[in-house]
Amino acid sequence: MMPWGDPKLTHEATLRTDNDTAAANAIVLEYNRYQGGRLVHNTSVPSTVVTLTGGATELYGGVSHYANHPTVDNNLEIQSLAASITAAYGGKNESTSGDVQKNYLTITGTKDNGAVTHTIERVYGGAITNATNAGVVGGTRTVDGKTVEAGNSVTITGGAVHEVYGGYTAGTGDVQNNNVTIAGGTVGRPAGTSTPPMIAGKVYGGYSASTGDLRNNKVVITGGTIVGGGTTPGAVYGAYRDTTANSGVMHGNVVELGNDDGAYTADLTNVVLYGDNAATPTDNDNTLNVRARDVKVKSVKNFDNYKFDLNKNV
Repeated sequence: MMPWGDPKLTHEATLRTDNDTAAANAIVLEYNRYQGGRLVHNTSVPSTVVTLTGGATELYGGVSHYANHPTVDNNLEIQSLAASITAAYGGKNESTSGDVQKNYLTITGTKDNGAVTHTIERVYGGAITNATNAGVVGGTRTVDGKTVEAGNSVTITGGAVHEVYGGYTAGTGDVQNNNVTIAGGTVGRPAGTSTPPMIAGKVYGGYSASTGDLRNNKVVITGGTIVGGGTTPGAVYGAYRDTTANSGVMHGNVVELGNDDGAYTADLTNVVLYGDNAATPTDNDNTLNVRARDVKVKSVKNFDNYKFDLNKNV
């Protein structure tokens, strides 16, 4: 491969053989947009669903595969799907370096024209998928001499998904200031659907598979359903670290229930809420903020602060 690119530009490109070996039939020009992508995907005007080796199918607002570019300022909106897919990303970075910042994924529906609801297995605001990448997912950046938050976000108002990640890293960098908002739709797969068994829904404000810090990530839930049942409840985490990693800070992560005005229609009956998944909980300054009435959950764990906003509708 011969990658090239300029961090000030928006696209990267590479030349490769059609089978990635020296004995090939053709030379292929491959290019990606890693900055400033604006895509709306629906069944009328679909964007390209990428099929990976092994059969996984993905959609991106922006992606960097090989040139170590930051994946920034991308936006993907999914309004409908012709078929179920494996994953969708506001921004994805597969390179050995490069931050992932200010990427947005919005899902308003996953039905096709025949009103069949399809599913996205995993959705990400921003993600680093290379274990050697020490870039930041979210965090901050400087604009006009001022430090501003640069988190990634997922917003779901309709459709069906199984797992939700505001910010995710397989690498060693920090995951900070990422957000998830669930106002509708279904996270998980209910029992009794046409494709059993039940799949418990999982939501993560920030997720690290390694040792980076997890700070100030947030999940807001105002509507929709997160599936759980029996001995397999659904789960919502302000922050989550893979249990094989035993270092790194988790601090200041938030789960919030209810809108500014107290509006709340979510079904979390079989869901456990976590500030984080620390094996030995300490004062990590995680907060559960309840802004609504008639909220029912299975249990809550690993929060240090409990706040109840008594607005006019509570």
